[in-house]
Amino acid sequence: MKKLILIFGLFVIGNSLWSQCQWQFGVETSAFKTTGLRKEYLGSATLHNPKSSYSIGLISAQRFNERWMFSSGLQYGYFQHETILDNFRWGSQHDGNGGFNPDIDPGENIKGTSYLYTHQYLGVPLSLRYNFTTGPWRLYTEQGIIGRLTLDSTEKIRPDWRQVAQEEWVASRKAFTLVWQSGIGLEHTLGRNKFVFLEPNLLIGRGPEDNYFSYGLSLGYRVVYR
Repeated sequence: MKKLILIFGLFVIGNSLWSQCQWQFGVETSAFKTTGLRKEYLGSATLHNPKSSYSIGLISAQRFNERWMFSSGLQYGYFQHETILDNFRWGSQHDGNGGFNPDIDPGENIKGTSYLYTHQYLGVPLSLRYNFTTGPWRLYTEQGIIGRLTLDSTEKIRPDWRQVAQEEWVASRKAFTLVWQSGIGLEHTLGRNKFVFLEPNLLIGRGPEDNYFSYGLSLGYRVVYR
């Protein structure tokens, strides 16, 4: 009986707190530059060429008070990055023992092998925001994670950017990945119940074939539901 009373009491308190929250809905779009992080691949040192990426999605936000807000939503993401094996040449750096030595002069004045990775995601962001200031203009920080389900992944190799089959360990990682997102933004109130915001942010996550780092800018719009 005591347990039932305790559960009922927690339910009443939770419902009271929930009813005092303000719900907001909106849209958000982001543009990024994405680069891989691994330092070595196939026994060769790597270089990374950042590529343009973007995401667009719907936002559902719950404001607890003037300072704190929790948000979630659903987003589509398109991410690319290029990895260059600058000191590796197939067939021209054979070490004589069945392997390859990247320190051997290949005698070729060309760039190394390049891999272009492209991923399309369906993501669910979960983040907590704190406003440093209140009023019509609000400076804030937002921290959270994004759970991503891969819709499609491709790997292409230069010089002709032909598509290649992915390794088994790549395929095993690509189904679901987590990303940490951090940003500092500025939001402005339009009228009584509309908001626009601009947020530079960073993303660090585990991709299908490599961990990666993204930096970019988000722009969004929200309206109060109740």
